[in-house]
Amino acid sequence: APTGLGRGPVGPNAEVGVIRLCDHRGNIIASGGLSTARVLVVTPIGRATVLRDVAQINAQGGCP
Repeated sequence: APTGLGRGPVGPNAEVGVIRLCDHRGNIIASGGLSTARVLVVTPIGRATVLRDVAQINAQGGCP
């Protein structure tokens, strides 16, 4: 909102935007111990987090 406050419901039941980024490798462990896939999670107030851990990506639905 123009006031700087988020719009819509905020809390444990609020909807969250989730974008999964996968290529032909899927959700496998790459060098450095992180996944080759990424998941972008955006909360209702606009805070974004990138998930890189294989287990966290699987918890969000994994790769197709």
